[in-house]
Amino acid sequence: MGKPKLFYDLLKYSSLGLEMGAAVVIGLLMGIYLDKRFETYPWLTLLFMCFGFVAATKALIKALKKGIFLEEEGEE
Repeated sequence: MGKPKLFYDLLKYSSLGLEMGAAVVIGLLMGIYLDKRFETYPWLTLLFMCFGFVAATKALIKALKKGIFLEEEGEE
């Protein structure tokens, strides 16, 4: 594995943390906004925060599948 490929892979996987954090924060902020608008505190906050966790988990699974697939392909 050359240095440019290693750097690219590290950059790709380090951005995963930002993507996961952003998904949860966006869900949380949307839930807070909607709770204030419709006076349903804390239900929409909890719901949209859960949506954020689901989106973050989906991004993690997608990255893991893609990473495992690339490792298997390189071994052959």
